[in-house]
Amino acid sequence: ILGLAKGGKVVTLVDCREVNASFSMPGFLSKEFLAQVAFLGAHFEETELRFHKVAIQYGHLTDWVGASGFKRNIQTTGGGLMKAELTYEYPDDAVAATEEGEVRITFAFKAGGDLVREATLRHEALIRIEANAELTLDGWFVRFVSPMQNFLTLATMRPNAVTHLTVFSATKAIATSRGEEKELPIEVYYSPVYRGSTEDKILTPYEMLFTLPDVIADFEKVVQNWLRVAQELDSVCNLFFSLAYRPNTYLEHRFLPLIQAAETYHRRRFKNRVLPRVAHRARTKAIVESVSPEHRDWLREKLNYSNEPSLSDRLQELVAATEEVSGPLIQDTEKFVRTVRDTRNYLTHYDTTLKKKAAQGAELFRLAETLSFIVQACLLRELGLPPERQAELFGRNQRYVHAVRQARLANL
Repeated sequence: ILGLAKGGKVVTLVDCREVNASFSMPGFLSKEFLAQVAFLGAHFEETELRFHKVAIQYGHLTDWVGASGFKRNIQTTGGGLMKAELTYEYPDDAVAATEEGEVRITFAFKAGGDLVREATLRHEALIRIEANAELTLDGWFVRFVSPMQNFLTLATMRPNAVTHLTVFSATKAIATSRGEEKELPIEVYYSPVYRGSTEDKILTPYEMLFTLPDVIADFEKVVQNWLRVAQELDSVCNLFFSLAYRPNTYLEHRFLPLIQAAETYHRRRFKNRVLPRVAHRARTKAIVESVSPEHRDWLREKLNYSNEPSLSDRLQELVAATEEVSGPLIQDTEKFVRTVRDTRNYLTHYDTTLKKKAAQGAELFRLAETLSFIVQACLLRELGLPPERQAELFGRNQRYVHAVRQARLANL
């Protein structure tokens, strides 16, 4: 549907469904539509809905960047008079040239107020991305918008919402006073999965896992690695970040996706068989042929995954691989692995024989926290951060320090 919004801006509504219609005499026919996406600022034909550049603002991006362009100078002159000066200069951009396009962290400055009673100045960070090829809106979300949202959620340890999204199309431009063509910014409105919180408190580095200054020296490599992770480890990311955007979920429903994310990560990145394939096939064949023919199909199906590491083996390897981070949280690895295994099996199958072995209450919370830190350490590993650097970053984080303290108290 092509139309005009209030104020005269043109708007394109996409994927519309009629939800109500009314007609009166005298009067006219009116209809209500539910649109999946609204593009404010341009009219599009369906074939034109491809974009080569976007600008995105996320809830905690400015906090994560940590750069301010403000400088304040307050002086008291003779006679008690005060002179206050506030200046602003754009900080330097951070740029990552990736295989799929350029990712740039840049800044916007806004000024307002009546200049009689008040003046308002606001500095915000945003991410501009120019892809190597035009993408549909869905394509932008899959390749860039959602992965960068998850990246910031990992970095800040807070769920990040997309607060503003602008797209640019090669087919839409406006003429400037100099006769040049300027790309037309087109605002995008849609119904997000996570809308963000009303909290406006600035995050400190001690609340976040890492900040832009922590990775600025390797910013290009970090961004490139993360975009690769978003594709190669999509199932791990879906499991882990689904919890971040549902912070008030039940503890049991928090534990299960975390152990699934850890198990899936091991499956993708570690050796996923016990014996070489040839040896396993020979062993399976010998076992199957040793039983009567009527039971062979059943047994063969049961042995399908018999050459994979057990959950206990996977956890042992993950704990060892993240020793610098998981070590202070786990006093007894064997006990930790056993309790996680029994808890997972109980919460999956609700076998009453496992109920007493499964963690509950505060112990279940500590298990979930430990698994969360292990998965985060694995993701930092994917970014290219060495173990000792991971330990430094976690050691600065208030949530991790508290978890280490609680783990020690629980084992006194």
